Amino acid sequence: MPGPRGLVAAQPLSDGESTPTNYYDNAGSSRMETNDAILAKMATRASLTADSAKLILAMVGLPARGKSFISHKLYAFLNWSGTRTQIFNAGQKRRLAEPEETPASSSSEGRPMQRERSAASFFDPTDEDAKAAREEIAMETLDELLQWFEAGGEVGIYDATNSTFARRGEVLARAAAAAQRAGHSVNVVFIESICDETALLEANMLAKVRASPDFKSLSEEEALSDLRERIGHYERAYESVTDEEGAYIKLYNLSSKVSANQVFGEHPRLNPTTTPTPTPTPTPTPTPHQVG
Repeated sequence: MPGPRGLVAAQPLSDGESTPTNYYDNAGSSRMETNDAILAKMATRASLTADSAKLILAMVGLPARGKSFISHKLYAFLNWSGTRTQIFNAGQKRRLAEPEETPASSSSEGRPMQRERSAASFFDPTDEDAKAAREEIAMETLDELLQWFEAGGEVGIYDATNSTFARRGEVLARAAAAAQRAGHSVNVVFIESICDETALLEANMLAKVRASPDFKSLSEEEALSDLRERIGHYERAYESVTDEEGAYIKLYNLSSKVSANQVFGEHPRLNPTTTPTPTPTPTPTPTPHQVG
């Protein structure tokens, strides 16, 4: 009969009979045939299964790819399940740094014109000053996340484009430094949203320009034009996540196609003896600095 996990193999005995052997429970038995290649794979697998005390879910993707949508879905589920989770949105911090509007900066139609850090030109990868400002905002947002870990947070969702090897390398470096200071693990999983379906992209862009404060002073046509220009700037410098960068999950067209790399283990509760059994509750409302 199959064992509790259902996967068995017959192993011959000296009298010619056979008895089922459970692959999982007897993986270390001398009766299980192994070779160097299998042992090497098992060793690699074991090195990737360490549980994480703190976890950063770092979004990756071009604008209008659903990163904030995914972030808020993760936020709602993880908080509902009893995991202390928070969203840290680089776009919101960028908007907070926008110069204040003045009467002189308004158009004749009464619409505010001050969009220094929201206009497409701010995202031009060849503009070194703008690039430095974007990186500063991104790292300030990440540092806030890491400081929140020190206050008891468990999962930080880092909602930003994180669209280059260099940016993601800095995320990994700062997480490693924070882990060394704190004396516990701070792991990173990149979540890349890839969208290439025209209808989905058009719907995403329309939803973005209608909801984002970045475009509140523009007509819908102007906003879509500005967003397409911004996306073009990002596409020129975009670098997809690779296996060499560590753990990642890639979602395709916000659908059921998913690929993953080095995603093992689990995120334990900080105090499992006092964590209550989760019960359905209304979806928590993100604090102001979370809304992207």
